[in-house]
Amino acid sequence: MKKIVLLLMVFAVAMFFSACPEDDNGGKPPVTTVYIVGYYNNGGKYIACYWKNGEKTDLSDGTDYSSASAIAASGNSVYIAGSYSNSGKRIACYWKNGIRTNLPAETDNSYYASAIAVSGNTVYIAGRYNDGSKDIACYWKNGKKTDLYDGTGNSTVTAIAVSGNSVYIAGSYVDGSKTIACYWKDGEKTDLEGTGNSSTATSIAVSGGKVYVAGLTEYFTSTCYWENGEMTIINTGIGSNQHPAIAVSGGKVYVAKIYYYNGKIIACYWENGKRTVLYDGEDHSVAQSIVVSGNSLYIAGYYIDGSKSVPCYWKNGKKTDLYNGTDGTGLSEAYAIAVVKE
Repeated sequence: MKKIVLLLMVFAVAMFFSACPEDDNGGKPPVTTVYIVGYYNNGGKYIACYWKNGEKTDLSDGTDYSSASAIAASGNSVYIAGSYSNSGKRIACYWKNGIRTNLPAETDNSYYASAIAVSGNTVYIAGRYNDGSKDIACYWKNGKKTDLYDGTGNSTVTAIAVSGNSVYIAGSYVDGSKTIACYWKDGEKTDLEGTGNSSTATSIAVSGGKVYVAGLTEYFTSTCYWENGEMTIINTGIGSNQHPAIAVSGGKVYVAKIYYYNGKIIACYWENGKRTVLYDGEDHSVAQSIVVSGNSLYIAGYYIDGSKSVPCYWKNGKKTDLYNGTDGTGLSEAYAIAVVKE
């Protein structure tokens, strides 16, 4: 691929790219490849995997519980961040073209990788670890860890983006009884003003020199986004605490999430504040990650069908199901999406 596609987390984040000129491909339209990362259930085992144009590749043999939370594609390589269980603790890792690399750990506690971005030959991974008393937000640059917050309360990060020479990471930290949404630019923290006693930042994008952050405010019950620190609330309601994802393209702000109606969770997205429903079936559905590529809008998520959850993605509102395990039962989700044109 001629340009880097960044995809961020889990709970997710996205960067956006213009299509390659037709002359770069012999006058033919560019070929689009859709990568989606998640997990599926296979006979009670939960296996991290990714789908390339709907074809599944496992990242684990199912021996231990594994999960994959973010994906980025660069050139001919696919990078996936996640973690797996070993002796009762979580080990942060990433996979490059299916080969796993564990991230360095300084303690014997659990480490988590939540988001990933690739720029040139540099791999950035955001996550957190436990020092025995609290969770500490951090990121790794080519395997070297940097802590982001040294306060007395828990801190976490959920999304990462690279723009130019700067690294942007979204998350939150606890200060006394309050949870405060924030983002870090090259390690320098900026608090995001919310309402109520608790807010969190869950997704980040940089476009036109502006920083856009999606998150939750009003005690985690209202969906919002910040544009250079100015907050806009787009949805309110008790229980709407599924993590929103953000994308920005052509001056438009897209936020993927859910809303509640008559006791049902419904996957949707907002375009400049206007809501569009993605799936309104008999049961629940969730939108988890969003990316804009050219004139198309891609959203990854899942929906409930009877006793199982089915991972899927929507392209311009049209749903495509993804394989969800050999026995077709149990939980399975699509967490994050990246789109490559070449």
